[in-house]
Amino acid sequence: MIAATKGHTATVQRLLEAGATVNHKSKAGWTPLICASLGGHMGVVKLLLEKGADVNICSKHGCSPVYAASENGHTDVVDLLIQAGADIHLSSIEYGIVPLEIASGSGHTETVRRLLQAGAPVNHQRKGGFSAVFLASQGGHTDVVDLLIQEGADIHLATTKSGTVPLGIAATLGHTETVQRLLEAGATVNYQNKNGITALLNAAMNGHVQVVRLLLEKGVSVNVCNKDGFSPVYLASQEGHTDVVDLLVKAGADIHLATTKSGGVPLEIAAASGHTETAKCLLDAGAIVNYQRKDGRTPLFGASFNGHAGVVRLLLERGAGVNICDKGNVSPISVASQNGHADVVDLLVQAGADIHRPITEYGSVPLEIAAENGHAETVQRLLEAGAAVDFRRKDGRTPLFFASFNGHLPVVRILLEKGAGVNICDKDGFSPIFVASQNGHTEIVDLLVQEGADIHLATKNGNIPLGIASENGHAETVQRLLEAGAMTNYQKKDGRTPLFGASFNGHAEVVRLLLERGAGVNICDKDGFSPVFVACQKGDTDVVDLLVTAGADIHLASKFLIVPLEIAVDSGHIETVQRLLETGVPVDYQCRGGRTPLFCASLGGHVTIVRLLLEQGAGINICDEGGFSPVYAACQEGHTDVVDLLIQSGADVNLSTTECGSVPLEVAAENGHTEAVQVLLEAGATVNHQNKEGKTPLHSASAEGHAEVVRLLLEKGANSNIADKYDRLPLGIAAEMGHTDTVQRLLEADDTVFHQSKTVSALHSSVKKQRSKDYESTSIQLESIAHLKN
Repeated sequence: MIAATKGHTATVQRLLEAGATVNHKSKAGWTPLICASLGGHMGVVKLLLEKGADVNICSKHGCSPVYAASENGHTDVVDLLIQAGADIHLSSIEYGIVPLEIASGSGHTETVRRLLQAGAPVNHQRKGGFSAVFLASQGGHTDVVDLLIQEGADIHLATTKSGTVPLGIAATLGHTETVQRLLEAGATVNYQNKNGITALLNAAMNGHVQVVRLLLEKGVSVNVCNKDGFSPVYLASQEGHTDVVDLLVKAGADIHLATTKSGGVPLEIAAASGHTETAKCLLDAGAIVNYQRKDGRTPLFGASFNGHAGVVRLLLERGAGVNICDKGNVSPISVASQNGHADVVDLLVQAGADIHRPITEYGSVPLEIAAENGHAETVQRLLEAGAAVDFRRKDGRTPLFFASFNGHLPVVRILLEKGAGVNICDKDGFSPIFVASQNGHTEIVDLLVQEGADIHLATKNGNIPLGIASENGHAETVQRLLEAGAMTNYQKKDGRTPLFGASFNGHAEVVRLLLERGAGVNICDKDGFSPVFVACQKGDTDVVDLLVTAGADIHLASKFLIVPLEIAVDSGHIETVQRLLETGVPVDYQCRGGRTPLFCASLGGHVTIVRLLLEQGAGINICDEGGFSPVYAACQEGHTDVVDLLIQSGADVNLSTTECGSVPLEVAAENGHTEAVQVLLEAGATVNHQNKEGKTPLHSASAEGHAEVVRLLLEKGANSNIADKYDRLPLGIAAEMGHTDTVQRLLEADDTVFHQSKTVSALHSSVKKQRSKDYESTSIQLESIAHLKN
């Protein structure tokens, strides 16, 4: 294989004599003949053919020897292979390319000639509809194109996807000679592909001036647009091909033809793209300087938006309306200010732009927009032009507000030097220093303080800069505000202090700062929630540590009677729970309703916390005020791992202190927690325990239709014939509720059930009460089962 690839004929001869396989294939399916053909090694190809090489074996990708030779223009090899019987119609697998097409696309004229002589179909199209003449035109191989045309190539064969023809691709790529030959052969000069694109459109867009000239000489329609309404002059203007635009204009191009979607015209797109010379050419040709697109935007608008000062100057000189706004009431100077094009702003101001005209639904002006976006030089120019430094939008926000909000220090400095009101608030009471503090812009906060900002100006909800800085964890800003005299214990309308906000959001560094400044560690909000409470709720142990060390009252309950330990347990924060216990909180501290931490952890399924509390000696059978124990709570929610742990630690599974006399097994059965039921039964739970209404766990499971629990209870000895105080059996209740599967389980458990009058009576009484179709179905099934059992 290597010898054939390198063209070492003598070596190939020796190897063949030594028994080398002439048609050996590599992993990619390449044979020695393919390799030699690709390299044009005539001697090796001849030798291999003499030794019986298969001339039509292809690689895995469908590359045959003749294909390989055609790709590289080895005409003598191609001729030899054809004589040896090469199939010139074999194509590559992925694209379906035949030798003629690869040779044409590569510009190998003589190879193309030999393949045509051998009968290669001149109009074969590979996948995607690409023909030999198309590929030759794409490569600008005019000699090949000429040969193919002479042999009958159809120059109007189009590609499948876009419908492009040879003339279109040649014009797109600027192959002037090829375009000339195709036109001489009768190519349709105004042919449009599936997107409506002509040869002239693509030539104009790509700036191929010679091709454009040639097409115009051949009578091409200068104003034919594509499906989006783009004309040749529009596309040439977009790309700044002034020489092409000039040619088209002189040939009668309509410079006011608008695009379909936006309604844009050549001057507008040239201006927006910054093509000064093209814009001048169009204006000289009579383009409307104040033409407005569908959205109302003019050429001046687009040039101003993109900062093209040269175009702006030209348009203004030609009489462009400096204050013409788009349909959103946005002016050229507004968009120039928005994007910080100070030189454009200068030009517009000098031309009479209205810098006080509010735009947008908020009533913004250029100065505010420039300030918001941090364009210091533009802000300076606008102020020098007389812009109102304290202009307020509809929401009351000023340029200083926005510069402070976004942290644009140079802009803030300029505005303050020009006398901006440092304490002007918006409609919600937000001041510049408040929003600077909110976002942690410490340098701006410092500057505003120096200029007299009121650090206690409160918003409508009563918040102040220190409060919002603390909430958001901006330690440096908090430090600066405290140094400026901010009230450490200031309370918002809801009673929350800066320390509360910092604790709630877990900002330990801010908490430390506030505590060092004497923040009240036990000041609560209106609902009685303290800083340490919310820190426990969030599980921020570092913050809890700081607060406890500073004297936080860990027994302080909210107005809902919830204490820090309870909320930490409820939220599953084991580290926080550990820390609170270390501070001396009683492990069996009873919160609202008499609930202990162990009860809360069991109810929430926090097994790691349950284990911790048990290790700390928590009372395992302490019930809440309703008589519910921790194991009862865990069973209610189906936390089997917690149930198991409690039982192993000595929980009484038969403890019945509730008002109705319920036990853990009953509530687990009622809620369908099969695994919990299994654990309880294995631990010795009384399977036939009756509560004060005479209900057993089997009653509860049957009423809710938990068939698997019913099965388990029956297997463990549950008596299905125990009636409650209303004389109802589990079977009757299940039937009444329409639980067919449960009824089936109960019937299968006792073959004598239908011989017991109480059971039959209960069953028929239940069936009579059924009203829905489901109940009727259950009734019929019961009757059928009863008949079978008797």
